[in-house]
Amino acid sequence: MVDFVSLKENGYDVKPYFSAQGWNKYFDMLNGPIYPDLLKKFWMKARVFS
Repeated sequence: MVDFVSLKENGYDVKPYFSAQGWNKYFDMLNGPIYPDLLKKFWMKARVFS
């Protein structure tokens, strides 16, 4: 998730740079809906193999 509002408030207005390159649709997808129950179950079952 990318918080362009917070970045702008902290002096980093980077959204125009990404918009100029046509990345709006990509960031809309990243900032789209999430499924907290699915993520919770996924991380409960996740294991680290080394």
